[in-house]
Formats: sequence, C-alpha cells, structure tokens
Amino acid sequence: MQKELSYEQRKSNILQKYRTVVVPILKKYKNKQLEANVKGKCVVGIAVMIGILSDISITVLSATNEGFNASLGWLTLFAFFIGLCIKGNYLKKLEVEIKTEVMPVFCSCFSNLKWDYGKYPEEQILKRVGFIENYERASFDDIFFGEYNGIGYHIIEGGFSKRSDKKKRSDAMFSGLIIRIDFNKKIKGKTVILQKPLLEMGFLPSCCYRTQMEDVEFEKQFVVYTNDEVEARYLVTPSFMERLSNIKFAFKTIKTNCSFEGNHLFIGLISSGDRFSISDLTKNLEDESMFIQVFDEIISIEQLIDHFKLDQKLGL
Repeated sequence: MQKELSYEQRKSNILQKYRTVVVPILKKYKNKQLEANVKGKCVVGIAVMIGILSDISITVLSATNEGFNASLGWLTLFAFFIGLCIKGNYLKKLEVEIKTEVMPVFCSCFSNLKWDYGKYPEEQILKRVGFIENYERASFDDIFFGEYNGIGYHIIEGGFSKRSDKKKRSDAMFSGLIIRIDFNKKIKGKTVILQKPLLEMGFLPSCCYRTQMEDVEFEKQFVVYTNDEVEARYLVTPSFMERLSNIKFAFKTIKTNCSFEGNHLFIGLISSGDRFSISDLTKNLEDESMFIQVFDEIISIEQLIDHFKLDQKLGL
C-alpha cells in the first residue's frame, strides 16, 4: 500500500511543477498578453475620442435641442462602457486560453481533479441550495471536479441573481464560490447555516424554521434554519464549525453560508474577482503564492471530508 504523502511533500511537488512546467507556459504567453493589452487600450482610446466628439456636439447643440443634448451624453457613457467591455473580453479570452494549459498541470498534483470553465452540468441541483434557492439567473467561471478518498466534491465559481418583486431588474443573491461535497451518509432533512447579518439576502430558506444552538459564540455569528432540529445538532458541531473556519481562512473570504440537503453539503463563500487567477501575467512569474493558495484551498476541503469521515459508511 502506497504511503500517503505529507502536506509538505505535496506542497514541494506542486512547487516543482510550477517552476518546471507552469512558468515556461506563462512566459510563452507574455507577448500575447502585451498584444491583448494594446488592442484593449486602442478600443478604449477610440471610445474616449467618441466621447470627446460627443461633448463638442453637445456644446454646439445645447442651445437648440435639450433632448438631443441629453441623449448624446448617454451615448458617450455607453460608448466608453462598450470600449471597456471589449478590452475585458480580449483579456478574458487570453486568460481562458492560458488556463486551458495551466489548470491540467495543477490538477495533476491531486489524485482525481479536473477543471472546466463557463458551464456547470449539474446546475439544476443548485436551485435547491438553501442560501441561493430558486435563483433565476446564473453565470459560471472556473469549476473543479474532484474526488478524495472516494468522496466527490465540486468547486463552483459563479454569480446568482433573482428578480425582485418590486423591481424589474435582477438583484444579486450570491457571488463567489460554492463548494459541493457528496455525503455517503443519509441526510433526512434540510439545515441551512447563514452568517450574520442577513439583510442583504432579501429572503430566508423555505420549508425551514429557525433553531437555537447551544454555543453562545456561534449564535453571535450565525443563524441556523432547519426542518429537523435533532439532525441539525448532529451536523452543526463545534468541530464542524472549526473545519468550516479553516475553509473560510484558506479561501480568504469574509462571509460563509452552508446548507445540508439531499445528501450533499454546500458551502457558499462570498467573494469578488477571479478566485483562480493562477495565470495572471501581470504578476512576477516567479511568484508562486497564488498556486499555493489554490493548493491550500483544496487541502482544506479534504480536511473537511476527513472530519465527517465520509469515506466510511457510518451513520451520523
């Protein structure tokens, strides 16, 4: 039986791959990055010129037609916005191209980890998750499909929104990462843990009622909703919350929600920006910090699986 590698040994292996495989890939794309930046700046420059010409037109026409004046002002802003979007699109396409080469190298450092981008094939299951249930629109970025000791887990980067009853526009419900961990133990009910404050959510989990937990410090930070109070107390233990804090620390997020339902644990980590920018060419290519950060994030998920002993078919 092969001896399991220690954390330091695994970290050493991933750094070796970064230096010998990833850095040469990033160096290869340096010129393409410069080209994409130049194209983007040109597009934004053209948008600025359109804005300047529009301002001149506004000055000339303001005395005769105020309605036309106002519309030109909006066209200026719109043109500038389109320029920024096109620039962002250039850089995003390059990022995906780089990740297509880099991510398989990173994933090879784990026994069974795969990367995909832009689409989550099991999206329907997310509509039942307590902290984003019944969302109406979703967009996805990086997605990892992993397995540790026979237990599957997914890391899903995305944004979710829902239309307000009083507004025509969609309101953001959640933006960041969702970690889905499969349970081989039966979860009969639904338990949702929400970090305070709850004001920005605009909704509460359905089919659940609020229950008090015994830990006073826990109650100061979180609210628990469940339809099975006995099961919730088995699941939400001080040891579990410690592991959840480890994940929060590893992923460097300030707010965490989670939901036990349908033989899955879903963890929501609220964040902004690209969480997996290991192909960022604007940084020093010798900077290994982002690669190690993503490595530590995966390790924290493995530790949570170990906590629940999900590789053992035992009851809760």
